[in-house]
Amino acid sequence: MPNKLNPQRWLPVEGAYNVRDLGGYETTDGRKTRWQTFLRADDMHRLTERSQDQLIDYGLKTVVDLRQTPQLENAPNVFADSCRVAYLHLNMVGDEPLSQDDEPPDKTSSYAMNRLYGYRRILEQRKDIVRDILTALATPDRLPALFHCSAGTDRTGIVSALLLGLAGVVDVRGVDDVDLVMV
Repeated sequence: MPNKLNPQRWLPVEGAYNVRDLGGYETTDGRKTRWQTFLRADDMHRLTERSQDQLIDYGLKTVVDLRQTPQLENAPNVFADSCRVAYLHLNMVGDEPLSQDDEPPDKTSSYAMNRLYGYRRILEQRKDIVRDILTALATPDRLPALFHCSAGTDRTGIVSALLLGLAGVVDVRGVDDVDLVMV
C-alpha cells in the first residue's frame, strides 16, 4: 500500500486488479487533487482479509457499490456487512434496461463513440442516482471513499470523470484513471 509521503496511483490489493487513487491530478488553477480521498476499483468480492485491512489502514471509510442487483447476488461485496466501513449500494444503471429514445450511433461508429452514447444515456436517464452517488461522495465524514462496479471501467469511469471535472481537472485525455474523455 502507498503511504502518505509517497502516494502512488495504483494500489496493489490482493483480490482486485483495478484499485486506483484519484489524487495528484492538476486542476485548471494549478492545484492538485487530494490523495487518499477517492479510490476507484473493480469488483470487491474477492478481497482477502489482508486486503480489506490494507484498505482500512489506507483510511477507507465508505464503499459505494455501483453494480446492479444480480451482480451483487452473484458476487457479494466483502464490505457489505462490515462494521468497519459504511457500505452503500447505489445501482448506477438500474436493473431495467435504459431506454433508447434517441438515435444510437450507426453500425459503422467506433467503439469509443458507442461507449460515449451509453455513458450519455446513463447520465440522462439516471440523474437521480448519479446525484445520490455524488452526494454520498461529497460527505466529508465518509472520506476516503472507494466506489466500484464490476470491472472498474465504465460506471466507475463516469463517476471518476465527474469528480475530476468538479475538481477542475478538465483535460483527462491520456489519464489512465478515466475511461471517459471529458470535453
